[in-house]
Amino acid sequence: MNIGYVKLKQLKYLVLDEADRMLDMGFLDDILRIINHTPKRTFKTLLLLSDHAGQIGRSPSI
Repeated sequence: MNIGYVKLKQLKYLVLDEADRMLDMGFLDDILRIINHTPKRTFKTLLLLSDHAGQIGRSPSI
């Protein structure tokens, strides 16, 4: 992005798979930089935790 290889001005969807792992590995600044280079419009956020899907599915509170 810094040297012009990636242009995000026409971006419609941004999917960051394994975002929780990226955060665990210290990539918060990089994630924010990517998001800040996207068009300024409303985003919807969906968090999928595939590693815990079995636990969530068996949870009596859900």
